[in-house]
Amino acid sequence: MISDLNNNIQERQTSREGSSAPCSFRISSEGLPVILPYITKQILHAFPVDFKHLLQYKSIKYADFVDSEFGKKASDLMQGCCVVVLRKDGEASSNPIQVDESTIAIGCWKGKASLTIMVTAIDCEELLERLVVRIETEKGSSVKEVDEPSKPEADEEKDINDTDKESMKIDG
Repeated sequence: MISDLNNNIQERQTSREGSSAPCSFRISSEGLPVILPYITKQILHAFPVDFKHLLQYKSIKYADFVDSEFGKKASDLMQGCCVVVLRKDGEASSNPIQVDESTIAIGCWKGKASLTIMVTAIDCEELLERLVVRIETEKGSSVKEVDEPSKPEADEEKDINDTDKESMKIDG
């Protein structure tokens, strides 16, 4: 693999677990988008609530995840570097990752008792902002679909409004 593109793909990792972790390297934040399409192991798909908690609290014990299945899958991973990808609305975790500009993923360290994110505070803030935008967009599209009147109802409202305007002309 060629990694000398002025972009670090991996960095040496030192951890509290010492040399007991089978992986002594971690994927760097700037290299993650490059290598993400090729990662097949050590990858988790998180619902927005758990992804948000990871960004907010930086480290979460496996039992403390909202989605207990996610916490179980995280604890079952091999100790060392892993990647957490934000699930897209309606996406199954078994689907292969389709990386595009909307993909949100973070590098993490899987320790003995917890999952810890490996991104800077500035990156956390940016990712939280992107997460809020995505959640609002998904909520907006599902609410819009439900709240939008059907075509006949919209035409009926227009007819009523036109009738009101005409009656105002007669009275005035």
